Amino acid sequence: MICPILKDKEGQEFFGGYGGKSKEHLEFLKKEVIPFFEKAYRINAHRTIIGISPTFGPVLGAFWNDPTLFRAYVILASELAQYTNTGSSVADRILTSIKSGKHSGNSLYIGKASDDLLRRPIEETQAYADLNEALERLELKSFRYRIEILQDEDHYGMSIPGILHGLETIYPRAIWNIPYPSFWKAEKPAETIKKYFDGLSLQYGFEIVPNEDAFYFIGNLSGVGRRLIAPKRYPELVELLELAADYYPKSAALYRSLSKAYTYVNDVEKSALANKKAEDLLVNPDTK
Repeated sequence: MICPILKDKEGQEFFGGYGGKSKEHLEFLKKEVIPFFEKAYRINAHRTIIGISPTFGPVLGAFWNDPTLFRAYVILASELAQYTNTGSSVADRILTSIKSGKHSGNSLYIGKASDDLLRRPIEETQAYADLNEALERLELKSFRYRIEILQDEDHYGMSIPGILHGLETIYPRAIWNIPYPSFWKAEKPAETIKKYFDGLSLQYGFEIVPNEDAFYFIGNLSGVGRRLIAPKRYPELVELLELAADYYPKSAALYRSLSKAYTYVNDVEKSALANKKAEDLLVNPDTK
């Protein structure tokens, strides 16, 4: 098992003598799994680690000892009142780690089923309340967290709502419900879009770009562009599609749209160049 060695206040091991392999498992992830994926696939550095019950050990280990290895931590069916080998409780070590200032830009979700608490000492329930109160007093600005007891859930059944709540903590609706209508209503749509997604990229530590297009959906670059045509906001349309082409330089469809947009502002030369680029991309998608 990859659970940590946890003990209650009387010194009795919580997992019955099993566990203690969290460090080895985390080293495996760090030195073998992550490098393999970085070499084989196009991935970014905003990594999330999820653990439930005994498997929350590596999550805690990374959170305490290597806080830049992952940017988001989801701990399910966790134990907060149990003690670690340092003599501090899990909750206290989490709080100390957060106070260290090493978690700027990170996210943490901790959830537990209410059914579990029926078989735990009152200290476990109190640990959830105390940790929440302590974090509220810190008034954290660049660290997102949610620590909760899920009512009417059991030990493993809580994993589904727990994962959902964890992802909502990492990617809050207030941030990820992209306000596309405000983009096409803006005085400078292209500038507004770039500023918004540059901010997201800075916040999450990797490049985040808007969607190019989608069938019958306006929540994308092309959708914003289409909304600029009816009111004849052609200069803004050109700027938007130029930005879109920067985001998606191998999109023949975008260059077709850009070619047409140039005709709206009577720039015949650029229209021809954009149309030629679109044709070249249709023949060879790797055209530069």
